[in-house]
Amino acid sequence: MKNYLFAPFKDDNDKIREFNAMLKALLHLVDAEHELHVIRVFVCRLESYHDSIVQDMHNNKAEIVDGLLAEIKELK
Repeated sequence: MKNYLFAPFKDDNDKIREFNAMLKALLHLVDAEHELHVIRVFVCRLESYHDSIVQDMHNNKAEIVDGLLAEIKELK
């Protein structure tokens, strides 16, 4: 696993919780610089989450392809 400056989300529930927390913070903030910081952190974590998923798929592409081929064979 890559060492990210901003940790990827653990799962979709973690991503949703963080998004809702970001929205709640933005509704109560009046400091534009802090609002930008909150958005930047969320977006950076989202990027890390995406990178993590892509890397995991790349590492497991043989298993994924084998699984898809088995599924196709079963459907035929």
